Amino acid sequence: MDMQLGRRHFLISSGAALAAVAQGDRVLAAPGTARGSAPGIAAAQPRALACTWGGYADTDLNFTEFFSGSHTVAVRFMLQYPNAYVGPMLSVRGSGTYLIGQGDFHAAPAGAKLVVRIGSQTITHQVNLAAGTWHHLAVVRSGTTARLYLDGALVGSSLTIPSTGLPQGTLRLGKTNDATVAGGVQFYGLLDDVAVFTTALSATQVAQLAAATQLSGSEAGLLAGYVFDEPPAGGLPARLSRPLTRTPAASLRPVSANRSNPSDAAQLPLPLTGHKHLPIPAGQAWYVLQGMDNATGSHKGYASFCWDLMLAGLPASASNGKPFHAAAPGTVNFVKEDATSGGATNFITVAEEPGEFGDYLHLVQNSAVVAATDRVTDGQYLANVGDTGAGVGDYHLHYATTNLGESNRNAGVFVTIPAPFSNYEASDDQGTTWYRVLRGIPRAGQWVRRAGPSSPVRYTAVWRRSTEGEVQVYGWTYEDFRARYDQLWPQGWRLKFIAPYVVNGQVRYTAVWRPSTEGEVQVYGWTYEDFRARYDQLWPQGWRLKFIAPYVVNGQVRYTAVWRPSTAAEVQVYGWTYEDLRARYDVLWELGWRLTLLTPYVVNGQVRYTAVWRPSTAAEVQVYGWTYEDLRARYDVLWELGWRLTLLTPYA
Repeated sequence: MDMQLGRRHFLISSGAALAAVAQGDRVLAAPGTARGSAPGIAAAQPRALACTWGGYADTDLNFTEFFSGSHTVAVRFMLQYPNAYVGPMLSVRGSGTYLIGQGDFHAAPAGAKLVVRIGSQTITHQVNLAAGTWHHLAVVRSGTTARLYLDGALVGSSLTIPSTGLPQGTLRLGKTNDATVAGGVQFYGLLDDVAVFTTALSATQVAQLAAATQLSGSEAGLLAGYVFDEPPAGGLPARLSRPLTRTPAASLRPVSANRSNPSDAAQLPLPLTGHKHLPIPAGQAWYVLQGMDNATGSHKGYASFCWDLMLAGLPASASNGKPFHAAAPGTVNFVKEDATSGGATNFITVAEEPGEFGDYLHLVQNSAVVAATDRVTDGQYLANVGDTGAGVGDYHLHYATTNLGESNRNAGVFVTIPAPFSNYEASDDQGTTWYRVLRGIPRAGQWVRRAGPSSPVRYTAVWRRSTEGEVQVYGWTYEDFRARYDQLWPQGWRLKFIAPYVVNGQVRYTAVWRPSTEGEVQVYGWTYEDFRARYDQLWPQGWRLKFIAPYVVNGQVRYTAVWRPSTAAEVQVYGWTYEDLRARYDVLWELGWRLTLLTPYVVNGQVRYTAVWRPSTAAEVQVYGWTYEDLRARYDVLWELGWRLTLLTPYA
């Protein structure tokens, strides 16, 4: 049966009626937006600039436009690592010294601080800055004097503008290219509401600026501002629309409108370093003696992002001579193993990625089984744990990702880099209970172990380059999945992908969320009849299919589906044979429809197809039911011709 209503097509397959059993239905609309109002047209989404290693943004705002006279610069910020090294929020791309941002926690006097450096002059302000909280910073120059304001209040000492070493170039956000900045060259966290004024704001004006929820563009004396929102609602004033160039490690993340929601901290990015696993044998429990961003301990300044690991639940002597493995593949850059117990540090450096080195410290003398220029694989045995460079009897493995490598630490500004591990298990109760971490950063005091290949479920996946944040769950029950969904929704995460499957008669969910505040409607495990009734209800309200995932349980087809606000036209077919699908495809192609969703499944030994088309004239290449070998051969041919995967669905 084919029914047409305007540009909407319903293509319905015949078949036996299925019993109506529904797991749940929930309608969720974007905060502050009535469901169905102006579907598909998004309001301005408050966003912030999220910077991790290598992340920064360049502007076209030249210092000649404001710096020589009285002026004000301001920024709203959230620190990710308050105990770390120097983090430039505002700096110069060019020459001279200009740095406004986070100070080195461990520089005397130790503690969180803000720093302002202009030319040869520096002021600092000691302050308790916690990770994951918003603050506002402003620097006001009046004549030759610069003063620092935090959260609208005057703090610290003043700075006299020197006559030499002044900034020349354009404003940069999140990083500095000044090679003289010892101890750090990167800001980690969120930046927003960057503003440059051509006047020295009064104390009252600074307080008002800090208290405002966002720049409006109409502030007196505002020369330029950056608010990062997408898309602009009705356009932004020109002063807030100047061009901005971001590196891949500087992404835009959704944040609360008033910058007061604790969930904004969830937008702090995991670093975009190369893929790594714990540098320990699979299955062994190790104790995290020191973790990243410590307020105390030996990892300070440039060494803020390191781990010390030892066998869990045992004295340090038990780690003596224990093997450690490569955290990531790469090429051995340097091996030093000539020191004896308690002497100089023996180490192995592996070049893992461009500008990323894995440093393994404290190995036993002459225990390395690799040499410089050797290629190593992930998990390969490298050497044994010792106490060289750590003090007699202090047996542990020190691992860090660095920008230069331990052997090249004098070749420039040497720093450690925050780097997460993938697919490990952690325990917060000394091994009583364990949980899987897909990608994360072990904390001091945790027990951790490298996970083994225990699951019978196998995954097919496609990646594309992106710096967008992700949350994933794998093989969760409906109840656990829904609990996670409800937790993530108010934090500004929406489904990017969902795939139900059946194991031993039970439905499991694998899902990925992305930062968004778009509305969603979902149904889980519905019969075709119930699904269609819901579809017909949602269509006139301005909802269109975002995902549809049929699966078969106990011989019956069930539908999990997600809708998003849209008014696009659609054509759908449900449970069609390949022959019927192909015939319909050939008709629709000529009419200007292209596949947007395609999900095959098997019922009673027969392959069936559910598909959705949308208006388009884009080119397509498809294959159906091919073996891996044939698919791979076709992929290799198409890759060279400039084709990339857009839909991929395996079945058995």
